[in-house]
Amino acid sequence: MRSELVVTLAVLLAATAAGCAASNGDTQGRDAMAAADSGPRDAAGDFGGLDAHLPDATGSDTAPPEAAVGDAGSDGETDAAAEDARTGTAQICDTCRDDGDCAIAHQCVSLTSGGQACVPECVPDLPSCARDFECLVDLTSGADGPVCLPVGGPCCLDLDDDDYGQGIGCDGRDCDDSDALINPGMPDLCNGMDDNCNDLVDEGSPERCDNDADDDCDGVSDCADGECAGTPCGDFGRICTGGFCACPSGDVEDCRNGRDDDCDGAMDCADPGCNGAICDAAGRTCIGGFCGCAGGGTESACADGLDNDCDGMLDCADANCNLATCGAGGRVCIGSTCTCPGGGTETSCGNGTDDDCDAMTDCADPDCTAMGCGTFGRTCSAGTCRCPGGDAELACSDTTDNDCDGMADCADVDCAGRSCDARGRICAAGACSCPSSTELCNGTDDDCDGTVDEGCPNGLIVAAPTAGTTFGGGGGDPFTDLCAVGSVLVGIAGRSGARVDQIQPICAQLLFETDASTTPERTFRIRRGPVTFGLQHGGGGGTAFDDRCAGDDVVISMAGRSGSEIDQIGIECGRLTIERSGATWVVRVTSTGFTPARGGTGGGPFTFVCPSPGAGAGLAGRAAARLDQITLYCSALGLSTS
Repeated sequence: MRSELVVTLAVLLAATAAGCAASNGDTQGRDAMAAADSGPRDAAGDFGGLDAHLPDATGSDTAPPEAAVGDAGSDGETDAAAEDARTGTAQICDTCRDDGDCAIAHQCVSLTSGGQACVPECVPDLPSCARDFECLVDLTSGADGPVCLPVGGPCCLDLDDDDYGQGIGCDGRDCDDSDALINPGMPDLCNGMDDNCNDLVDEGSPERCDNDADDDCDGVSDCADGECAGTPCGDFGRICTGGFCACPSGDVEDCRNGRDDDCDGAMDCADPGCNGAICDAAGRTCIGGFCGCAGGGTESACADGLDNDCDGMLDCADANCNLATCGAGGRVCIGSTCTCPGGGTETSCGNGTDDDCDAMTDCADPDCTAMGCGTFGRTCSAGTCRCPGGDAELACSDTTDNDCDGMADCADVDCAGRSCDARGRICAAGACSCPSSTELCNGTDDDCDGTVDEGCPNGLIVAAPTAGTTFGGGGGDPFTDLCAVGSVLVGIAGRSGARVDQIQPICAQLLFETDASTTPERTFRIRRGPVTFGLQHGGGGGTAFDDRCAGDDVVISMAGRSGSEIDQIGIECGRLTIERSGATWVVRVTSTGFTPARGGTGGGPFTFVCPSPGAGAGLAGRAAARLDQITLYCSALGLSTS
């Protein structure tokens, strides 16, 4: 029942434990275990080494061998102190809650057959487990080392293979585990022994009167026991009479009473003693084991007024004529009378039979008007069997087969392409399904799930600004100038000459707009609100500039040249659009070009692009008479959805 992986782990752990014991000089405990476990099996098939872990036949506990108390660790120490601290007495297969319930050298483990029980510790390369148990390292059991686990069955220490013994997996405790014929499930025999383990000897059981045994241990058996008087004792009706098993009617068979009078297993004409004897009041005789009539054994005609089979009954009065034709119009014999089987009314309107014997069948009989006459709900109308709903499916969502063709709603081809529920589903390929699996943003429940425009964008998310790469030197004073919450950078202003003398952020709030006039679904836009200017950072030299992105565009990157100062700066603008990507909506950023580069040609080039989809959200840096250092802050852009 355990996988090859568990067995392999057990073998590897055993080999490792043996190696560690040898390398650390821990031989005393292993030698003691080997001495305890090396003995031969006893008469019940146990190894001598395990007896120290097990209770005796009465259930009392025996102390475990000293060698099984502690496990050797990698540092040569043992856990003997932890074992000695245990106060539990539970032995192999006794139920437990934790290791503290178990006796020394036992562990409380989870069983694959259910529950928890104590099992003894063991050494994998020494034979120390009882039969049906195997020394294993089973990671799923909760044991912290090798233990004796049951193999292929429940946790039961059963030495005589009668399913009784010690443990939660046994059928019960065994008062003698060396004898399979003594356990709580055996009957008590009259043998001077307690066969059923109830501490009583030869208490007996109620006497059976046909088993040649003294069941109640009173010295007499079967019919000789007075308790059996009048009780069945053998085949064919024999009973105990006068201390013997006898036939109550004697030894003579009456050949016409329907009983086995002589208890030989044959009655009336079937009894050889009745051959040629009268067997009924009509004068029949036993011939070849049957009571026969010269005219035959069956009423040959049921309307001729004759007793054809010599049974004293003629025509419909004879049971042979039951349901046989006896008159015109389909009349038959019923209850000794020639009558119409359907009575005075047509009982079934689709069986092709004139049930009331009036020469009119099914829907042709006025009795059948509006009654069911065929499959799938057809009824009789105007003398014919027809469908009340006509020849076409009237509705495709009423679970009714309106045209009586055996197919209801979408299963009927009449419903193909027609509405089948209030959510907009239609019949297609025999099922009620939604025409579309994609929800459009159009105020309609396109995917028929009861919700309109789910997943459609309903707002713009502008994340908190994060700093990009810093360019320039360390002169000047630091500054950080970020756009307001929900706003992004849409341009820069400042002053420049051979270098950038001054910088000022220009921000605008982003607005989310919906256009419901477009088809097949609404469109969504991102617009800019009024611009706001940040602070001026730097000196008053150079020439003033004001570079803003056109229309609703925003800043998406910054480029320039720098050394110990910012020699040149420019911005890249981008357009923000909201587009569908499969079943979802995303913000897309498309570059619309760079503004003019401001400043000179000194220093080395630099570029920083905001991660897409995103936009500039402010500036930071250092400045004094000139712009010494610059950092572009960016905000990630996203959508909130319905």
